[in-house]
Amino acid sequence: KDALTGYKRMYSGELAGEIYTKLGQTDYAAEIAQIRASGADSVYFFLPGGMGISFLKQYADSGVDLPVVGPAFSFDQGILQAVGKAALGIKNTSQWNKDIDNAANAAFVADFQAKYDRLPSL
Repeated sequence: KDALTGYKRMYSGELAGEIYTKLGQTDYAAEIAQIRASGADSVYFFLPGGMGISFLKQYADSGVDLPVVGPAFSFDQGILQAVGKAALGIKNTSQWNKDIDNAANAAFVADFQAKYDRLPSL
């Protein structure tokens, strides 16, 4: 709920509704039907890990054509790889990314990758 509260604090539009899911949920057909019927003009989601992967794939397959916004914990590079083409057009509100184009970030990413043999993530 904290991620949603933070998003709503800066959002100036009217909310069409809020839908909460169960921890570990993998089937989002009912929630996507609610989104479709809600009259919303966009979707903000916070479903980390496998839950986010399942939601994004099902959302893309559903034909609902509303923009999707989510935080880094729901949409980091690992999730991006698992979601594939279903991720096209999704907006990420991450406060950091490995691709930030400055010398300090490039050095951090290179040093991290050299030490841990993987890319850094949030």
